Amino acid sequence: MRCDAAHTSPVYIYRGGKPIPANATCVRMLLDRVDRLLAALTASDTGGKMQAESIELRDKTLKYCREAREFYVSKLARVEKGVR
Repeated sequence: MRCDAAHTSPVYIYRGGKPIPANATCVRMLLDRVDRLLAALTASDTGGKMQAESIELRDKTLKYCREAREFYVSKLARVEKGVR
């Protein structure tokens, strides 16, 4: 499964008036994407793949990615326990 689109607005999908439960495979895929982005950002410190316009922008992006990672780790734990 690939996810090549991005946007800043959340998308909520409902079936029968209830949210569709998260799928562990999809949550793992999103977590992997965030991990790869974090790796690219931290590698930029040593001339890696991704260079930010400024240290402040890089730090802000790292903060958002770390928050996203925490969210997906928590979501995956809930999905694996059968909790939404």
